[in-house]
Amino acid sequence: TQPMRNSWAKVRTVPMAMMVFVGIGALLLGCGVIALLAANWDMFPRSARTFLSFLPLALCGALALVATRRGWTARLLWEPLGLLWAIAACTGVLMISQIYQVTSDLPAFVLVCALITLPVVYLSRATVPFALWPSLAALFVTILDDDAPGTGIAVFWTLLALLVPAVIHYWRCTSSVAG
Repeated sequence: TQPMRNSWAKVRTVPMAMMVFVGIGALLLGCGVIALLAANWDMFPRSARTFLSFLPLALCGALALVATRRGWTARLLWEPLGLLWAIAACTGVLMISQIYQVTSDLPAFVLVCALITLPVVYLSRATVPFALWPSLAALFVTILDDDAPGTGIAVFWTLLALLVPAVIHYWRCTSSVAG
């Protein structure tokens, strides 16, 4: 796990435009696969749909494990992987809810998506999930505050506290690289 801990410390300089295009490519690839499966979703039996729901999440986890074991620290790998991994986690939750007709409200779904992407933030050290996670927490709190006024701010700061170790690690690594 040493390469994983030092993944932000060993940041190689990569042009920002390349990072943006790789991230957009990963997003489009993920959306294309999801659209292809969605068009044929009713053809599959429930067991196959469950397997397909977990497959992207498992593939992202397996790729992260292989990359960690081999010491791959390139941001061109980890940024799209982190984005795909976060998308796979949230869509997996959504698809399982649809397959098994789990009735839930929107705040519960947003909270589950936020909590299931938190390990992605810590394991991938990717910028996009790291930057979007507070948005999920804020969205959850906004929806929750509409349902139960006055509870939002305490819940928001509690959720943001889950991200504090990642922020501290990020600041330490970027300051050691810059200085």
